[in-house]
Amino acid sequence: MAEELALSFIRVQTALQESQDKFTKIFRSSPDPIVITDRVQNIFLDVNPSFLHLTGYSELEVINHSVESLCPPYDSEKLSLVREKLENQGYIHNLEFDWLTQSGEVKTSLVSSERVLISGRDCVISVCKDITDRKKAEENLRQSEERFRTAFENAGSGMALVSLNGYFIRVNRALCEILGYDSPDLLTKNVTEIITGEELPKDFDLAYQFLSGQISNYQVEKSCLHKSGKIIWVLLNVSLLSDVNGKALYFIWQIQDISERHEVEQLKNEFVSVVSHEVRTPLTAIKGALEILATGILVDEPQETEQMLKIAVSNSERLLRLVNNILNLEMLDSGKMRLNLELCDINIMVKKAMETVQPIAQQKNMEISYSTLDVHNSKILADEETIIQVLTNLLTNSVKFSHAGTKVKIYTKMGDKEIIVAVKDYGKGIPPDKLETIFERFQQVDVSDSRQKGGTGLGLAICKNIVEKHQGKIWVESILDSGSTFYFTLPL
Repeated sequence: MAEELALSFIRVQTALQESQDKFTKIFRSSPDPIVITDRVQNIFLDVNPSFLHLTGYSELEVINHSVESLCPPYDSEKLSLVREKLENQGYIHNLEFDWLTQSGEVKTSLVSSERVLISGRDCVISVCKDITDRKKAEENLRQSEERFRTAFENAGSGMALVSLNGYFIRVNRALCEILGYDSPDLLTKNVTEIITGEELPKDFDLAYQFLSGQISNYQVEKSCLHKSGKIIWVLLNVSLLSDVNGKALYFIWQIQDISERHEVEQLKNEFVSVVSHEVRTPLTAIKGALEILATGILVDEPQETEQMLKIAVSNSERLLRLVNNILNLEMLDSGKMRLNLELCDINIMVKKAMETVQPIAQQKNMEISYSTLDVHNSKILADEETIIQVLTNLLTNSVKFSHAGTKVKIYTKMGDKEIIVAVKDYGKGIPPDKLETIFERFQQVDVSDSRQKGGTGLGLAICKNIVEKHQGKIWVESILDSGSTFYFTLPL
């Protein structure tokens, strides 16, 4: 019996020794840091080489030293929480814990600990997983996302993330301002509701080229629909974001509002078109008249000679008006034109304008009438020359676009703080859709009719500019086929 007990004891000792040897091998060779600490004294009893490699300390610098000595000060509360949990439940799993290395660098570990008895001593075995690089990568990603979010939200141009099926995923403030929508409204919309219909086939084709890998980005000018219903022009830059496997995730839109630039380009094109016609037409007439005179065939035909000279003079005046209109508009736009304000008589200014336009009216057998304002109320503070120009332009237009044999009436009325001047004709009238734009440069009711009668579309723009520089207002009321009345006010 004694021999059997002795053998059993030897077997138990052998098994324990083998178990200890296995644990020691695992402990020493583990790639993950492992530490054994005294739970009560909270000191290191043993650490494996991986822990020493992680922290940079030697075994002598760690064993029998407190756990707190290797913990950053900010983790002291977490350490107390760990000790409390180990005492109450005996273990912790996957707790992030920072170690202060010998170099002063902080290493982050994912720690799992178990409370155990070793040779009757209350101990804790902790296995650490070094996640420092992962935490740095996560922090870099967080910072990158934060930088992207900040750049996205604060970009001066409109930015949007658009799903592959065309819905807005994310939009910034600038895009909302460009399109006139609040962010929640825009996030419910598909791009097909924003891009005008004629542009959609091109976009579908480009989207296909994106998804098939034919292109990686594109830039295009396109028209979009503002919330108010107006058409705006934008410069759209689109790129495709894919994951690490090359799978398409969403489109990135960058939008700049180029409506103003587009309008300037349109005005420039209209200017070139109008001016080229308005220059070519009178020059052709002048050249033709002078060429006929140069041949000498009219030497004995004084009436025909006079007629050719009248043609040359009339078209020279037309050219001069064009040049003056362009120069006047440029001076008004640039602020170079200074108003010479003085007390002027509105009656005198109207009569001077009538005298200028009278020859044109006589050619069409038209009458220009004016009811003189009471002389005691006819004085206003104005730049006489420019107001006469306004009156002349309005009268010229009324005569030019009225039927032969009709009348043009001018009348003035004194208000409490302003004088109202009106020029009424009985011509073709102006369509309702033109009433708002008629005072913009190069805007003409009927381009073909204007060119036939000679016109650049600058006259009313000049009138508007001059009147507004006088702190006045100008507008028009019109009924098709019944005529138009142009009004402007000047402060007293």
